[in-house]
Amino acid sequence: MKTSFLLPVDCQFHLTPSITSAYFGNCIIVYKADAMTKGILGEDGVVSAVQTMNDASREMDNPEDVLRGARSLASLFKSGKSSTKPKIRFGFAGSNRFEEYGTDFGWGRPKKAEMIRSYREGIYCMISSINGYGGVQVGLVLEKGKMEAFVSEFAKEQLTPIYDRKVIEDPAQLEATYLDVLLKDGVPNSRSLKLMEVAPAPPG
Repeated sequence: MKTSFLLPVDCQFHLTPSITSAYFGNCIIVYKADAMTKGILGEDGVVSAVQTMNDASREMDNPEDVLRGARSLASLFKSGKSSTKPKIRFGFAGSNRFEEYGTDFGWGRPKKAEMIRSYREGIYCMISSINGYGGVQVGLVLEKGKMEAFVSEFAKEQLTPIYDRKVIEDPAQLEATYLDVLLKDGVPNSRSLKLMEVAPAPPG
């Protein structure tokens, strides 16, 4: 069985010549990294996953390869949804560089920013931390049973999670949890992870 990681990438400044910063359109393409699930679940699983994603991201180093396969993206997603082959998919949405907590439209800065459009299992959302200091707020959605297993990992590391989880979709029984990850020199410290309040159910 394979695990696929889908990573949205802004190609605006990876093209030659690069697109002007005044461009207001969409220049996002999705990169897909595949790895054997067995390897990811092994002792060196994190290393294996990072290496796989790193190999996929290196394609951006060559301007000629940045948009390679862009025309087949629609068929890729269509075939992925209809495929009968067992596969686990994960993907990221958002970026910690958008500085949502620094946005002020005249009535003050936001106290909580969330990405409710990412309420689907296997999709992580990432925005800048409300505490700043280079942190990242990561949203995670899992089935109830899987979320229980996820939370238990914090207990093993003697971390006391602060959480208020709620079911956000029925009958799938999905739950959303936010983590605040403090980055030090660009590397997340596992002991700085703290389960934050659960994202509210999307309207409607």
